[in-house]
Amino acid sequence: MAEENNTNADSSTESETNLPMQNGDSHSGNTVEISEVESIDTIVQECSKEYADIDKTLDQLDTWMNKLEDQNDNLYGRIDELLESNRQIKRELQEQNQQSQQQGGSDHKPEPMDQGDAKS
Repeated sequence: MAEENNTNADSSTESETNLPMQNGDSHSGNTVEISEVESIDTIVQECSKEYADIDKTLDQLDTWMNKLEDQNDNLYGRIDELLESNRQIKRELQEQNQQSQQQGGSDHKPEPMDQGDAKS
């Protein structure tokens, strides 16, 4: 098995061509193997796909969050309307109650309690 690895390593180095580094300094002795460039390109492509997937997922999350926000705003609006309606009904009932007490109070004056009728 070690012999197979050596054979593969030998054949891969024979087929690879050395390229100068991208920094323009071809005399520095730094070279990049074609296989390294291809593997970097593959990594970049894979990362680009992953970023595209992440971007798509974030767009979906943004859309869902906007929908939830709209529903939340709608619910708060409906709750405010319901509360205001309940307040108005309460005011009307209080006014009716006061009017009935005033009308009923003029016809019937409360009778003072006799001291003897009070139970201790």
